[in-house]
Amino acid sequence: MAVYLAATGLGLVLRLGLAGWRLPLPFDHLLHAHSHALYFGWAAAPIVSAALPAESKWRRWAFVSVVPMTVAFLAQGYGPVSIAASAVVMGVFYVGIASWWRTGERRELTASLAYVILASLGVWALGALQATGRGDGLAASLAVHAFLSTFAWSTVLGTIALLGRTGMVDGETVRRVIRWFAALAWLFFPLGVVSGPEVPVLGWAARVAGLASLAPAVWWLRELWRTRVAALRAAGGWLAAAVAGLAGVGVGGSEALAWAARPGVVFYLHALLLGYVTSVLAWYATAGMDVSRPLRWHHIGVAVMMAGVLAPLAGVGRPGAWLAAAGALVVWLAGWWWTAPAFLPKGEVVAA
Repeated sequence: MAVYLAATGLGLVLRLGLAGWRLPLPFDHLLHAHSHALYFGWAAAPIVSAALPAESKWRRWAFVSVVPMTVAFLAQGYGPVSIAASAVVMGVFYVGIASWWRTGERRELTASLAYVILASLGVWALGALQATGRGDGLAASLAVHAFLSTFAWSTVLGTIALLGRTGMVDGETVRRVIRWFAALAWLFFPLGVVSGPEVPVLGWAARVAGLASLAPAVWWLRELWRTRVAALRAAGGWLAAAVAGLAGVGVGGSEALAWAARPGVVFYLHALLLGYVTSVLAWYATAGMDVSRPLRWHHIGVAVMMAGVLAPLAGVGRPGAWLAAAGALVVWLAGWWWTAPAFLPKGEVVAA
């Protein structure tokens, strides 16, 4: 939760920078620190931690290793030290997943953790392309998005499994949704790169996968709606919106992707990771605490921010940037609100 608050604080600074404020650090330094901290330290680390026994030291290191990586990105952006620090984090994840595999327990998280390994192959492929002097073409862009997309979907699969643990959702639906998304999501990455949907075989398969993903998204949205928990219902809506974007690119190809441009990609990633994954993890991590009101404001903030993100598609420039910044501020303040009970002494949690 501390990682989440720090990383979303960086995201707020980025939004203010896009609205015209002078940034204290270069934009790309802040962007890499923000995204890597959220990916590793907030979205994925709790899922890896949930797979491991309570006494496992790798649960702690999954979080601790994120700190020097984030500092390195703030100091130099994407450079030798930050790359080495992120490689250490990935190594911790590898060892943690290997430790989980040896325990033979909690196999409901198999698909999620397998996707972490699969996502990392995109980084190794990018390194090979850069080493051979081909780090600027379509293949390199596909490798980058292979990591971003597949890692993001590892957290989606993980949150589905975690909700299955609670008993609030139907176990058979959980297994069916995980099977479908696990079979399809590794193919999504070409849909985030212009010309990717037209790559022979791979691009065509990605377009079919994007359309087919509507089925498990609808099943999961229906299941979350049955929980009658407002935060989970809204989370299901954000997941459905992200998948609808994939399906749209599946139909329209690079023409649709070029029209949506950067606002579309930013909307997709934030709908998936902030609207869906964060909401589910927040609800799961604060079990037994009443965080319904702050999570309601979280979703309001996400909606306002997404309206600002998409505003350029309607020809709205600076006002849209300020709207997105306002939404980011609401999300950040809501984060302080819903995390507060977890930081209070045990005797005060009930009162909170």
